[in-house]
Amino acid sequence: MKDLFLHISDRIMAIAGTPVRMVDFDLGQLEREPMPPLSFPAVLVNFNAPAYISLGAGVQQAETLVTLRIAFRVWERTHSVTDTDFRPVGLAHLDILKAIHSAINNTEGEFFSPLTRVSFANAQRADLRVYTFIYSTEYYDEPINPFVPWQEIEGLGGVDFCVHPEL
Repeated sequence: MKDLFLHISDRIMAIAGTPVRMVDFDLGQLEREPMPPLSFPAVLVNFNAPAYISLGAGVQQAETLVTLRIAFRVWERTHSVTDTDFRPVGLAHLDILKAIHSAINNTEGEFFSPLTRVSFANAQRADLRVYTFIYSTEYYDEPINPFVPWQEIEGLGGVDFCVHPEL
């Protein structure tokens, strides 16, 4: 999962103008009192792979759900009677959400298929604006020491493992 986390983090931090200040694993930071120090806007990443299937030779595959919680400290007003000079400032975080989605959606890596958004939600909170994107991907987990057929093992040159060709 390290490669998937780094891919997501790198893609988000490479957004032009870098509107996101930090990407980290979601360890429940937004639910703690007092809240641990976070630089906002912050993206918190969580993985959920409900079940792996074996593909052979130690390789496993899972449909993995990637949850991104994007948190903002927005104090500006967004309602319809707000002064026209202030409303765009209060709504600017929505542009960051769009940029994050554009940076992540349909990207892939060596060990995972294209990320596809499957869900969007926002939390009803008075202190922060928190949005949740959930993406789906197929993640392939290969063993550290993959199986090597005996024919390819060095040092066995010329060894014939056939017992009787007639059999």
